[in-house]
Amino acid sequence: MSVEIAARALNAFAARQQVTAHNIANSSTQGFVPQRVDLEEDQTGGVQARLHEASQVPKPSSPLQDPPPSSTDLTQEMITMMATERAYDANAVMLSSQATLQGRLINELV
Repeated sequence: MSVEIAARALNAFAARQQVTAHNIANSSTQGFVPQRVDLEEDQTGGVQARLHEASQVPKPSSPLQDPPPSSTDLTQEMITMMATERAYDANAVMLSSQATLQGRLINELV
């Protein structure tokens, strides 16, 4: 795995965490529809984040009617957040290990 691919994966995981945090922060907002970030393979074999726009929330039929409650599933959001954190950590460790090995190789060559 190249450093460039791992760095793009870190960016994709960070984007997913930001959207998940946004969903959790707005979970008690009436009418809020959570967004999703799907991780997809790009042309180079790396990972890219694709944001799914929130669907339109139906407007109340009268101005006095409250908007519908948020459709955020906090359990699912927390699971997504934990899984993304683990994937981010694994990529960060891989980058650190690769840097250490490259440093050792350079020291051996000098």
